[in-house]
Amino acid sequence: MRLGRYTLYGELAAGGMATVHLARAHGGAGFSRVVAIKRLYPQLARDPDFVAMFVDEARLASRIHHPNVVQTLDVVHEDELFVVMEYVHGESLAR
Repeated sequence: MRLGRYTLYGELAAGGMATVHLARAHGGAGFSRVVAIKRLYPQLARDPDFVAMFVDEARLASRIHHPNVVQTLDVVHEDELFVVMEYVHGESLAR
């Protein structure tokens, strides 16, 4: 599936308000990068309060700079709302 300049692959996780997918960002001059994309559930994307919480979460996460915290790279609100994050290969914290 394609979302703008991102190609989505498998689902990595699902939570209370969003799913996280493995994806690839595509840029100019053949640039590409593996990322994680957090997509707000469609039914929640129609609720302004959930949209505000989702965007606030991304805004706050983007201010944290620590080796143990993935970076927030982008917030996209085109056909749907999603947050692009650094992808770190490995076991989930739950495991």
